[in-house]
Amino acid sequence: MIHTKWIFTALALLLTLGACTDDDSTQADYSRVSDITISELEKSYSVTAYLGEHLRITPTITTKNSDDDMTYQWLLYSGKTGTVVNGDTIPPTVIANTRDLDYEVAMAPGAYQLRLLATDRQSGYTVYATTDLSVSTSFSEGFYVLKETADGNTELDQLTAKGMEAHNLLNKTDGSSLKGKPASIWPIYDIDYINPDDKSIAQTNALAIVTDDGDAIVKRTTDFRSVFDRNNLYYGKMDDSEKIYGFFATDVGYHYLVTSSGLRYTTSTGKSTGQYGNPVNTVGGSAHIACDITSYGSSMVWDEKAQSLMVTDYNGNASPLTFKDQSGEELTQNLNGFSCRHIGYNLMNRKGTFTAVLSNGTKSYLYLVAPAFSGTFLSARKQLSDDSHLAHATSISTCGNMAKYIYCIDNGRLYAVNFAEDNLPENQLYPEGIPADETINFVTNQYWQGQKSGGTNFDYLIVGTQKGNNYVLRFYEMNGGVPVGKPVKTISGEGSVKMVRYVYTHFNTTDWQFFINAYSITD
Repeated sequence: MIHTKWIFTALALLLTLGACTDDDSTQADYSRVSDITISELEKSYSVTAYLGEHLRITPTITTKNSDDDMTYQWLLYSGKTGTVVNGDTIPPTVIANTRDLDYEVAMAPGAYQLRLLATDRQSGYTVYATTDLSVSTSFSEGFYVLKETADGNTELDQLTAKGMEAHNLLNKTDGSSLKGKPASIWPIYDIDYINPDDKSIAQTNALAIVTDDGDAIVKRTTDFRSVFDRNNLYYGKMDDSEKIYGFFATDVGYHYLVTSSGLRYTTSTGKSTGQYGNPVNTVGGSAHIACDITSYGSSMVWDEKAQSLMVTDYNGNASPLTFKDQSGEELTQNLNGFSCRHIGYNLMNRKGTFTAVLSNGTKSYLYLVAPAFSGTFLSARKQLSDDSHLAHATSISTCGNMAKYIYCIDNGRLYAVNFAEDNLPENQLYPEGIPADETINFVTNQYWQGQKSGGTNFDYLIVGTQKGNNYVLRFYEMNGGVPVGKPVKTISGEGSVKMVRYVYTHFNTTDWQFFINAYSITD
């Protein structure tokens, strides 16, 4: 659509002065007032934000003027343009001052109007053309990579469903990375919240990002806008000393928040604010959390404060981990000097297993735990030998569905530990396509096994390498828990990888009710 606009306050004054015919003053150069036409703009454009995609438009502009005699401006109008906030009118956003547009799209999704102004520099005569712009994002589906930046802060990259890479999403959407080293990320489906757009109660899928010092933000995956942080997670004020560790859900409608003060929950009804109430227990948590499907949400968590392994039932009631006869508490409680290096989850033949690796620097133990609706109990505690790769591993991940393996990285090599065998045999794996000058330093098993949830199922072993400040993640299909063939996906970027999680557009808890381990909440 083409429009003209006379910006001629000065010209009106010149015309008034021109009525004095005996005046020797210089007359205005009316010959400069000539037609300007703009064409070759599409009726509308569609782009995806935050992927490095550029909106490029080359309009045809017809004028007798030279380019030196013209000025150009591209303006972006949103639904808020022209509204008054705190006494100030929101203006359109200037995105370019060039004839042709080359703009990297980094804005919230929505409908916009794009306007090109072409102006005669001397007379002020202006013509403008408009077109519609539709902006979407890829946040609702794909693999999120939690990483540490070179300056020790938290950032996110993404490998989208279409195989495109997006980098440093927090900086692009929030203007800066999240302060502090990264700890964990947690997909959250169908969480209630107060929509910041119109203050209504709604539901959304979200991704929670937690830092090593216990801070957190929760972003909805439609546009990556923050909807929760430590200032509004509770009905009341969160104590400044309280550390946030993680988020998980159960198929009975509870969303749990694990902090240093205990386990809290909120319900998913579409009618609440989504804020978390008082603790259902006061177990001091950690980022090491696993949740079982067959017992409708029983969990195991490492209590960092008490240095103890704790278990909860589907209502969140906590108790020390013991054998079924209630013995063995000395093996799991008040383990002074021990730290938790891994908690994982495996589900095969409709039977779940929690795995945990604890170490005090000189001794390391593997715990195998059997969760069930009737109770979650310790099955075995095995001391790892001094030459065990698992004992010295720098990255650990439990295979979720395909085999009773614990994957680990030791001295730049990948191993699979068979935890179903008493002697815990360790076999080295050789993923294809990794150059000799890249060091293997990361492993995780990520999968999507949705049936009622839909989507394309996959089960990948993701192997990460590091070279300087650059990482590469390679995604391998598996056979019997072993990577086969060349990687089917890759993503690379700057920083050091901490965690990878997959997010889909929809999740149906019916999958859990049928004992389907649809996606991983832990490594």
